[in-house]
Amino acid sequence: MNGVPIIRVALAVGLAGPGLGAAGTLALWTCAPPRGQARVLADAGPHQLALEVDPRATFVAGRFGQAWRPLGPARAARGWPRPECWSGSWTIECWLRLDGASAMEAVILELVHGPVVLRFGVLPAENAFLWTAPAADPGPGVAARRVELARPDGPPGEVVWLRDATLDVRSAALPRERWFHVALVHAPGGGLRLFLDGRVAAVADWRGAALPAGPGARLTLGASADGSRILAGALQDVRVSDRVVYAGEFTPPDAPLQP
Repeated sequence: MNGVPIIRVALAVGLAGPGLGAAGTLALWTCAPPRGQARVLADAGPHQLALEVDPRATFVAGRFGQAWRPLGPARAARGWPRPECWSGSWTIECWLRLDGASAMEAVILELVHGPVVLRFGVLPAENAFLWTAPAADPGPGVAARRVELARPDGPPGEVVWLRDATLDVRSAALPRERWFHVALVHAPGGGLRLFLDGRVAAVADWRGAALPAGPGARLTLGASADGSRILAGALQDVRVSDRVVYAGEFTPPDAPLQP
């Protein structure tokens, strides 16, 4: 994976309580067709972080109405508003449809802050999802990449540890040519939990860390900022929340997500 060590995290399946209430939404891109000629995916969340759509993108039949099929990244014009949120509780969720021939690693959501990357993606050929992000100091014996952030006026400043977790879905092959709901949930005391169609598919021990301070990280959906890792499929209702939205197995929403 681009020279970055991958941690194959031991996984288990378990149950918790029902889904929690209000989402605490930070961003919600419905990925519906933009109005008029504006090539923009509007953000229904409080920060109005609209994304500019790659001109090659198309729109297809979605889980609800129409959805976005990326042929390149959708980019935010300004930085991510809450760098500290990734050290606390959060949820990334979306409706996803993979093409039948999907095989290559692809990005669902990516934030890049200089040499630091936070990425949630899918590995269709490996029947898995990939999470790459800043993490707490892993200590000895844990594979991680140490990044020192340069300061213009002196020696390196902040140190960030980057780790990868591959969330293997062991129960069945990832669905193809149909919509399914994906939710990745982080609780500081409980690590990562991946839900597919409301069922726990994988869990991983993980303690997240905040993104570096300073100008906000640049965000893309559907592909990496450099135009690689393009999703072979479609996205709808990509929502980031600053809380645990789903504490246990749940029935996926049967209507468009709300802020």
